[in-house]
Amino acid sequence: MPILQDHYFDPTAVGSNLGARGYGNLAGADVFFYISTSNELRVKQANSSTLSGLSTIQILVTGGVQWLSVIQQPPQGVVHLYWTNTNGAMFYAPYTARNFSEPISPVSLPFSTAFTFSTTYAQHSTPPAYCMLVDDGTRHTLYTSATPDFSTLLGTQVVYNNNTNLAVYINKPVIAVHPLDTNVATVIVQHVDLPSPPGIQKVGFYVTFLPGVA
Repeated sequence: MPILQDHYFDPTAVGSNLGARGYGNLAGADVFFYISTSNELRVKQANSSTLSGLSTIQILVTGGVQWLSVIQQPPQGVVHLYWTNTNGAMFYAPYTARNFSEPISPVSLPFSTAFTFSTTYAQHSTPPAYCMLVDDGTRHTLYTSATPDFSTLLGTQVVYNNNTNLAVYINKPVIAVHPLDTNVATVIVQHVDLPSPPGIQKVGFYVTFLPGVA
């Protein structure tokens, strides 16, 4: 969704450390999800007819948030929120226009990580699948599910293992599925030549099949 003129997201409103973040559009409102410098999960709502065109910042989780990822599904009028806390536990909550004034309802996910993760939606796979890529510091494990809360899984696969090449360290994977693809994903990563520090940081990628779907 485009951001209209005079409705841009002002980073000064959320502090200089944006870290992991996500974007959605609900009820005509641009919604920007981010982790604050005090490790709160927050959302900035802008250009909302529900809010009479005003902007506001809402605290969704009061503290201890480590990482964040979102999946936007405009036809369903929902943004799927995923986050970890500082203990590595992972959580999910749907965020809709009702949550402009009502609290979210988090549920625990069957994963954990002290590092990062990434999510996306494969709308043209069979069946359509929510995808969760979890980095545990050594392995990147890809999970697929027909439901956004990952209560049941379609498939699980370790798609990268840092033990296979000790000359480099691959981390911070970000998964994406092209709208015309069905069961293939591209993963953008940080590539660090070892030993590190200092190491040389690069941007790399790999391609993988989505487990459990066609």
